[in-house]
Amino acid sequence: MFGYYQCGLTKTIGLDQLLIRWRAPSGNVRPAMLRVRFFRVRPDKIDRLRGWMEELSQRREEVLETFAQETVRHEAAWLMETVEGTILVYAIEAEDLDQAQRAVEENPLPIDLEHRAVMDEVIEVPMELEQLLDEQA
Repeated sequence: MFGYYQCGLTKTIGLDQLLIRWRAPSGNVRPAMLRVRFFRVRPDKIDRLRGWMEELSQRREEVLETFAQETVRHEAAWLMETVEGTILVYAIEAEDLDQAQRAVEENPLPIDLEHRAVMDEVIEVPMELEQLLDEQA
């Protein structure tokens, strides 16, 4: 990661994700945004999700191509077991999250279409989050 010195929750989009803006130290300004989303995973689709994430790791060149088109720098995903089921935590760091969304909608690459299909297959519903803090300078 970069040497960030300031992080603030700038807004929420819906109730299932957080949107955070990062500022880099002066002299190396690379604006970035971090979106973190939380989804319930269908219990019978956890292995399918794990398999798809492994496949993405093996298709790195295609992933990097879509990253370039979407201004994405980094994606990370975790599974979290809870008493209510398995939760997928999915984080995306990008220079412009709106551009990322436009690229996927207007000019999707084959891997984007596959990713959307797999996610539609394995995800039940987005999680609802309670916002506790929204302060910024």
